[in-house]
Amino acid sequence: MQDDISQAVMAHEEVLKYLRGGYGESGAQARERIHGYLDELRTTQRHKFYRALQHPLYPILRKIERKHENLHYVTAAVRAHRIVYASNHKSHTDY
Repeated sequence: MQDDISQAVMAHEEVLKYLRGGYGESGAQARERIHGYLDELRTTQRHKFYRALQHPLYPILRKIERKHENLHYVTAAVRAHRIVYASNHKSHTDY
């Protein structure tokens, strides 16, 4: 059974067009590829684990030097547009 997000993705017109084939893959191959992408993006949140690591890791992580580059692009985008963070891999959301 698919979750709500997977169902919404699979019902999207662009995805349906891709599933009909014509891009060098059969519908079954395309469906398998899409489900693979969705599985890769899916994250498992482990809040208790993160909370337990917060205190021992904080003294280490706060010492990491941050280098801000090209912030003028970000500032201009925030002023002119709505900004949405979209992780492109589950490992980016897991920490």
